[in-house]
Amino acid sequence: MKNTIFAVLCFTTLVSCRLSNQNKAEANVSEYLSKSLDDPGSYQPIGFDSLEISVKYDEMAPEMLKNAKYTILHTYRSKNVFSALMINEEVFYLDYNLNVLGHLSKEESAIRKTLYSNSGY
Repeated sequence: MKNTIFAVLCFTTLVSCRLSNQNKAEANVSEYLSKSLDDPGSYQPIGFDSLEISVKYDEMAPEMLKNAKYTILHTYRSKNVFSALMINEEVFYLDYNLNVLGHLSKEESAIRKTLYSNSGY
């Protein structure tokens, strides 16, 4: 009986410690920003949307878009080069392993999606 309880506790601990793809993506985006912002110490996450599978892009699209498997929208505060605290909404492009390939503003991402998506026209 003790062995069964111990086994169940071990299994529960192992399963609960695994990060979901959403959590991994959020952690990778936060790490990416901590290395690339003008003032990394000013980074304040506001929120993340759900991780989404990236749309298919045609051959004219930039490599970042063509290689992306997932996207996630992130809203955050950070100081710009002039030390002004800004609110940013950016779409991050992630590969199959959820590593950040790059990012675009929410608006620019929507424009590129319209221009380069393989919609069958």
